[in-house]
Amino acid sequence: YSAKFAHERRTEKEEVYRVPITMCHFLRIAIADNNKYLAQPLTEKAKDKLNGIVDKINHAYVSQKKVYTTPPPFPMVQMSRTLTFVWVFLVPLVLMADDSSIFVHCFVVFFITFAFIGLEYVAMEVDDPFGDDANDFDDVGLARSVFEDVYNIINLVDGEEWAYKVRFNMKGTESEEFLRPSELTPLNGKFNGNGPV
Repeated sequence: YSAKFAHERRTEKEEVYRVPITMCHFLRIAIADNNKYLAQPLTEKAKDKLNGIVDKINHAYVSQKKVYTTPPPFPMVQMSRTLTFVWVFLVPLVLMADDSSIFVHCFVVFFITFAFIGLEYVAMEVDDPFGDDANDFDDVGLARSVFEDVYNIINLVDGEEWAYKVRFNMKGTESEEFLRPSELTPLNGKFNGNGPV
């Protein structure tokens, strides 16, 4: 369903990240409609217990997702940055007691400084993940992904007509590639490229 209501092309990674949340939704539908699949319907207590397990699965996935989407606290970043610069500045003093040649000392100081300051500049570059830079966090893309999940749920609950109505009203400013009449026209013919008819 995702490609049908998409705001933009999705990478394989983005689609994989969406799967657990979508599966939790399908599990809730299956639990609610269990009388269609089971000879003996579930009791309310059993449904509550199963929904609780689905909640735990969803909570565990979201908690895991926070690990790679939440930036570290700013004071910790500031302290580590200060300590890094102080440490690099004091490296030559450590080599004063070493009997190696001046060329070895220069090489060691240059290499250590290049490595640590380079890593620090990389950290500074990705420190602010919001904006329009190439390495910034894709806020709009994530919002569109959530919208597409909503369209899929509406499609399952209320049908394709209402999903397309919501999709057309939320078209926003995405590229014309995702607003072609052929992509916004469902098979039942109730829509055209300009929206609902």
